[in-house]
Amino acid sequence: MTIGRRGRRIRRFRNHVLLTSILMVATPATAFAATAATDDPPANAGPGSDILVTGKRDKQPTPTDTQTGAFRNQALVDTPLTVTVIDHLLLQEQDARGLDDALRNVAGITQQGNSPLTANSYAARGVVANPRTNFRLNGALPIINYLPIPIENKERVEALNGVSALYYGFTSPSVIVNLVTKRAGRDPVTDVRLDTDIEGTYGAGVDIGRSFGSAAQFGLRVNGYAAHLETPIDGVHGYRWLTSAAFDVRPTDRLSLQFDVEHYERKMAEPGSVLLPNPVGAVKGIGGTITLPPYPNPHNRYAPTDAAYFGRVTNGLARLDYKIADGWSVDVEGGVARLHRSRWIVDVNPTDLVSGAATLVGYVSPSEDFGNDSVRAEVTGTITTGIVRQEILAGYAANHLRESAIATSSFTGASNFYHPPAVPTSALTFTPKSAAFVQYTDDNGFYLMDTANVGKLLTLIGGARQSSFRVEKVGTTPFRLDKLSPMAAVLLHPVAHTSLYASYVEGLESAGTAPLTAANAGAVLPPLVSRQKELGFKIEDTGAVASIAYFDIDRPSSYVDATNVFVSDGRARFRGVEASFQGTIVPDLTGALSWQFLDAKQVKTSVPAQNGRHFINAPRYAGSLFLAYRPHWLSGAEVNGGVYYTGSRSDDLQDRVFLPGYATVSMGAAYHLKAFDGHAMTIRVTADNLLDKVYWATGGETHLYVGTPRTVRLSLATAF
Repeated sequence: MTIGRRGRRIRRFRNHVLLTSILMVATPATAFAATAATDDPPANAGPGSDILVTGKRDKQPTPTDTQTGAFRNQALVDTPLTVTVIDHLLLQEQDARGLDDALRNVAGITQQGNSPLTANSYAARGVVANPRTNFRLNGALPIINYLPIPIENKERVEALNGVSALYYGFTSPSVIVNLVTKRAGRDPVTDVRLDTDIEGTYGAGVDIGRSFGSAAQFGLRVNGYAAHLETPIDGVHGYRWLTSAAFDVRPTDRLSLQFDVEHYERKMAEPGSVLLPNPVGAVKGIGGTITLPPYPNPHNRYAPTDAAYFGRVTNGLARLDYKIADGWSVDVEGGVARLHRSRWIVDVNPTDLVSGAATLVGYVSPSEDFGNDSVRAEVTGTITTGIVRQEILAGYAANHLRESAIATSSFTGASNFYHPPAVPTSALTFTPKSAAFVQYTDDNGFYLMDTANVGKLLTLIGGARQSSFRVEKVGTTPFRLDKLSPMAAVLLHPVAHTSLYASYVEGLESAGTAPLTAANAGAVLPPLVSRQKELGFKIEDTGAVASIAYFDIDRPSSYVDATNVFVSDGRARFRGVEASFQGTIVPDLTGALSWQFLDAKQVKTSVPAQNGRHFINAPRYAGSLFLAYRPHWLSGAEVNGGVYYTGSRSDDLQDRVFLPGYATVSMGAAYHLKAFDGHAMTIRVTADNLLDKVYWATGGETHLYVGTPRTVRLSLATAF
């Protein structure tokens, strides 16, 4: 690896020069433009523009509503569940490049099993988020999260924690991640962005928004982005690109239509992971001890030289809203999501920690296709009787999911844990592992929710969903389940802009398909029923929102047991407390805080050694703190910093091994300026994992990926 390290040093030196050169060019322009700044923001600073800090100091806007599910357009303080909103201002402050960067602001979300560089898989409240159903576009379309989701065209990211069956049907009681796209607004937007980092990444993007027509009844927002990607890991590089459009039509005051389409593609070399050792001294998989291997050099790449993860995604969504009468409307929406991928899963298994001798194991899946088709129709309206104001939501939703793959192959090869050699594919031994398969899932449901506001003090919510779920793997007997899932909540508003609430929700979820590493690979298990209780308090003040909640989730367990068979067995209990704050702390200082305490235990399993043990990849403590300071005495300047903590978490169903807790630190600085011609410009420098912490980034499976080393990146954004 000497050549690789030398190449990395050369690349870093080259990009030090690149970063410095950009700053040298930008600084004189900054100084010149700053002298022309005025107290008024430019007229073309649209919703997608960066924050322009000028002589006039207004309080930082804070998101106070949600666009998720049955509570779409509802104030956060009136939502009887835990919702975190990461809006475009916070995303810009943190120079977020992907969904990972956004969700680190939500306590307790951990990476699950996959390399964060190639695919995102998350667990929240200790429960794995289903990549086929738990990620939504504009509160509706279930998009497929088998490829890192870009956010350049997103206005905000929302996280709804817990059970969400009433509106979304068969989803795991983890988190609903809703991505809201940028749309054309009143003011025109023409933004250009350039970015790079110390590893050699470089990218460019454009964001254009316009309203047009005699009465501005048409709106179009177009986004494009492309980048060459480099990483701190030797030989791990790739590319990604995105193009999207959001089109709005309002032909009359009663009728509006929205259309969204996005396509993105990404190819990244697979870095390879460290295989969690088998237990020593176990008897039929029970007992024994597991010793974590030492942290590898985070710059090491273990995967074969041509092993890569490739994917392309197309999502399309259309929505029609028609106002029937005052207070009543009909909404119809439908969409499609498509994903194609090819991937390698590569583990290095150290056999001698003295010499570093190791074997490579894993599998390659050369072609997999996934599709989601979704339609929804609903009626919303209000009925007022005396002091009681009822908000009615009634609808029908249908989702059809399908997946197919050609045969996969497993492989073995030789490597070294400390000094991995370059391993070509020809040096591996391949063995056919599984045949092609096709699987279909249908999730249909009618739902009804009544929100009764009794004066200003009391709100009662009741609802239910009648669901029909069917899953079939071609060549096997299909599973079918019909189930009524209730939901109830009560909210008290002791004073304005506050709420005390209690809620109960039942949900249905897919038990999942056995992973390719299991002895019953591809097996489909019957659906599961989960239940959640939550108590909480929320408050909204000028410039800030805060919440705290206690939750209790009870659900069946699905896991790969000691005999390497994927089973549904026993129950999993998740109890904890979540707290969050976002907004202005004092003048010039804003912040975003999240914190979670979680007690995740297995109960009533058929394996006594698992009862009372922790659920895997569920840290007992987790939290984040981000602060941004914009001194009024230095117009246009901003400094910020964040700490992101994940506590110790079990990585084994019998608590035989724990992954150590870790905290990463980020820091950034920006200068917002306005040139003499009114054009806006923002220069931003951000460092992630500033202290170069070495840690295990993923848990929950046998694949251990080490965290990304320190990165430093620079962006230059201009609004015309």
